[in-house]
Amino acid sequence: MPPAMATDGARIYYTQVTGAHGAFMQVSANGGETMPVATPIPFDNFYGIAPHGEMVMGGPPVANYTDGLWLMTMPGGQARRVGDFVVHDASLNNDQTILYYSHAFDLFAANPDGTEPRKLLTANGVPFWMRFSQDGRLLRFSVSDKTNRTSSLWEVRPDGSHLRQLLAGWSYSSNVCCGSWTPDSKYFVFQSWRDGVASLWAIREAGDLWRKVSDEPVLLTQGEMSEEAPLPSLDGKKVFFIGALQRGELARYDAKANVFAPYLSGISAEAVDFSRDGQRIVYVSYPSGIVWQIRIDGSDRRQLTFSPMQAALTRWSPDGSEIAFGAELPGQHSHIYIVPAEGGDPKQLTSGNCDETDPSWSPDGRFIAFACGGTTLLQQAKDGVLRILNVKTQQVTDVPDSVGLYSPRWSPDGRYLLAGTTTVNKVRLYDFTTRNWQDLFTGRWGYPTWSHDSKCVYFSNHWDPKVPVNRICLADRHMEHIVDLITGGELVYGRFGWWTGLAPDDSILELRDTSVQEIYALDVKFP
Repeated sequence: MPPAMATDGARIYYTQVTGAHGAFMQVSANGGETMPVATPIPFDNFYGIAPHGEMVMGGPPVANYTDGLWLMTMPGGQARRVGDFVVHDASLNNDQTILYYSHAFDLFAANPDGTEPRKLLTANGVPFWMRFSQDGRLLRFSVSDKTNRTSSLWEVRPDGSHLRQLLAGWSYSSNVCCGSWTPDSKYFVFQSWRDGVASLWAIREAGDLWRKVSDEPVLLTQGEMSEEAPLPSLDGKKVFFIGALQRGELARYDAKANVFAPYLSGISAEAVDFSRDGQRIVYVSYPSGIVWQIRIDGSDRRQLTFSPMQAALTRWSPDGSEIAFGAELPGQHSHIYIVPAEGGDPKQLTSGNCDETDPSWSPDGRFIAFACGGTTLLQQAKDGVLRILNVKTQQVTDVPDSVGLYSPRWSPDGRYLLAGTTTVNKVRLYDFTTRNWQDLFTGRWGYPTWSHDSKCVYFSNHWDPKVPVNRICLADRHMEHIVDLITGGELVYGRFGWWTGLAPDDSILELRDTSVQEIYALDVKFP
């Protein structure tokens, strides 16, 4: 979800996200330099301005990526905690008599001080971006459905009655969110994603003697840049929004020079994998989620998948003839596919009732290990399991004692299957000789990768602000620090977090963020 913006007429307030943390910022509504807003405690999220002028803030984070709720006065900056609950988003109604907030799939109402909370409804995802009509009779909000990876717009009466989905029959309705009314409530402006780019749309809310109300949205913006988080100005003459051009730069760590430098001309690529001879690479383009393969010198570039399929985590087959990858279509689970390396139609290999991701070939090319799990850590821990597919017969079997494991990685010598746990932060090894699991290490980890000689495992720690990359070799099980990824610049947060990988010489690869985000003002003349 995009960061929220709000305005008091003279200034625009927003959260600037750096890495995993946010900073509260302000800029003049007429443009100019951005400036931080002094806060008594760190806040990672900004939800909006309450009708009486207090800032509705989230932070510090307290549990499961949710925030404690705070109100902060301006300009003094005094902050007070509201209630003892945690929230995903929050808003006060227009007369400041009711606090609305969401947690998990539920939308709650409470007194303005957080007392007497009561559940109004349960959505099919996480409710966020709550906005009231001028007369206070309608509350509209967005719902993020992580299972199907969609978002939708909904409205409800303040008492929780008359819940209905907006734009249910609209052709672009599977990924809409973040709507706000114009000050006169005649128009509702929102964003819709298509092919990885967000555009702004408006719905006419009220008719007059000469005009009938039309439910068909009207396009306000269009182009390569994503326009997100629409915010109508208080005079109704402008719509502020965040314009984003998302791009990454592939970089490689030079251990001798101790620097990160652009690799393969700095292509915007994650999930990079190399053919066994090291002459060709396959990758997923960021942010479009398309699979490509090229020669190591950058020539002979070939597109292997097409929108609306969104791909992730590519793996080259040992003989170099095929590429396995996980991918999803809108509103469906992710499944494992293979596609000829020279191009052709992708073939779906799995069809389980789960998200099937992270394919890993056996060294002989006969089998593919993959993870079958949910979209959250809790679902993965409860229902997730590792499976092995026989590529020739299409038979699928579960890896013994693999419940709660994900990110399978077959060792190049074929002896081990490496995987991580979702709840106790362990990386484990399944020995195909003894058919037993053993712990490799306990601690935070991400994107585990075998060295090409099968002797060591590299992994990153995304929970450390420096995002260190460490190595453990099987001979002594000693953890060795290699480099902090943050020294190469801010990292792209891709499909599965901050991607890291290895080049053929086992040097570290990362995708650093070269995206541009700016606040724009769109002059509009609503009829």
